[in-house]
Amino acid sequence: MESLYDQVWNFFGECTKDLQIPSKFINTSYGNDALPSYEYDKYQIFINHKDVDKRMEFENDPRFWVILKEFYGEPDLNKGIGLDSFDDVLKYINYKD
Repeated sequence: MESLYDQVWNFFGECTKDLQIPSKFINTSYGNDALPSYEYDKYQIFINHKDVDKRMEFENDPRFWVILKEFYGEPDLNKGIGLDSFDDVLKYINYKD
């Protein structure tokens, strides 16, 4: 039987396996979070599963959620923006390769 630890990290891997995560992104995923996350500049980007049926907690939300990293841990969803594509995320955070 797969441990809870393995279940969480395997799910996190599934959430990002279809993406090319830029090397400048820092993996800030934490096992107690519902979703894997990455930090870039002043932003933290949470990534939900590509398959809507496998999404955790936020099934009706966009796949990506971007917040200012200073707001990590705050439950106020008005402090972030939901986006549906990774290209939109990169544009929003003004990513420079």
